[in-house]
Amino acid sequence: MKKVLLIICTLLLALIIFAILYREDPITIMSHEKYKDIIIDDIESIEYIRYTEGGSDSRLIEDKEEIIKTYNYLNSKRIGKETDQACEDNTKVYKFNLSSSPSISIEIECDWIIIGNERYILE
Repeated sequence: MKKVLLIICTLLLALIIFAILYREDPITIMSHEKYKDIIIDDIESIEYIRYTEGGSDSRLIEDKEEIIKTYNYLNSKRIGKETDQACEDNTKVYKFNLSSSPSISIEIECDWIIIGNERYILE
């Protein structure tokens, strides 16, 4: 009986170790390869553009506190599975104007992010 219990405990421990070593770390928007060059201290401004059925609206964010808040908001969003969903009446574009490199844009459509030609669910 002790031998069976020892085998079960050993298998459970091995399973737990395997799960810890091979788990996927969630990828946030800002840790994605395409956006990793966006560094808070390098952001001069963010052009925020929103497209809806009523047209487009944009504003320039230059206040450092609001830049940090926007960055942290995007960094809290995890990139999930790829999706085929699309929507045309609720798109947000964040254009990061950087001091050391060309601007980088992030496009979010409804509840997913568009990276290249692919859409990924945001979690």
